[in-house]
Amino acid sequence: MMLRRSERNILYALSALSLSLLLSGCGPIPDGFMLAREELPSTEDRLAGIYVTKEYIEPELPTLRSDLRGDIAAVYPDSERIYGTIRGVTGSRVDGGSMDTVDGDSHVSFPGLHGFGIYHLRMPEDGADYVTCDPVFSDVHYEVTDEADSVSGSLYVTADQPQRYYFHSIYQQEDGQIYLLPGQGISSDSLAEGASLSHDVSASVEQTENGETVTQSDRFSITIIAKHAPAATELLCMNQDHEILARFSAEELEALFQLEEPALAPVPGTAYLLLCQRTAAGGDRYQVSDPSCEYLKYLTEEGDGILRTSEIRLVWQEP
Repeated sequence: MMLRRSERNILYALSALSLSLLLSGCGPIPDGFMLAREELPSTEDRLAGIYVTKEYIEPELPTLRSDLRGDIAAVYPDSERIYGTIRGVTGSRVDGGSMDTVDGDSHVSFPGLHGFGIYHLRMPEDGADYVTCDPVFSDVHYEVTDEADSVSGSLYVTADQPQRYYFHSIYQQEDGQIYLLPGQGISSDSLAEGASLSHDVSASVEQTENGETVTQSDRFSITIIAKHAPAATELLCMNQDHEILARFSAEELEALFQLEEPALAPVPGTAYLLLCQRTAAGGDRYQVSDPSCEYLKYLTEEGDGILRTSEIRLVWQEP
């Protein structure tokens, strides 16, 4: 089912793009390439999300041991698990295939790591499932089928800049504890405007319910999309004669977005809204919203190469 943030069409053709897998050393990969779904090792713990970092997770160093003959050998840790904490989920419970995204900081934290993710968390205190994501994601969808529950989302990043991301699978134990397994990464010297790449992960767990064996599958997918960062933003209220009735600056829109419940009421007589954005690359973007549009959605620069989708509810005046 589609979230409040609707599917965003990519308006530009994909340009030539060369990607390389950081860990496997693959050669050039074409635009829009989707990484093969990562089938995770069999485990009794449930796959609960994908966590994205821009930093490589250094593996734990082995310890050196010597035997009775004096031979020295490196002994590697039995597990690469990095245990984390659920900071609190304030979004909607999974109910008939619906979900909400939640604004705020990341819902999970891992010691020494900074990142963001999409999650399907089970809270042991009430036994409820919550499907949610960190606010940097857009176009988030939750879907229930006979085969699996799946969550997907898009991450918009600044075009024409070096990009590097690592995707780590999150598991949740029966007692509610979560942990991360270090995953693989992808990088590009320069993602062109409109270029995209995806990472997909899935896993299944068998459970016994009423004497029958039931297979529960979870899938998570993240698509990274490159767009030019906006350098200037202005919203115009236009009447039926295409005359400007009012203007909202980028600062005024940001102030509205920071409200607990962001909303904007176009001035009386507004036939449509025209969002004008000048990009850092020198191009112009225009977006028209008429009274059939419930939300104004546009990209703003989040920092560190991330573009945020700002979303403001539109409260249209009665004609």
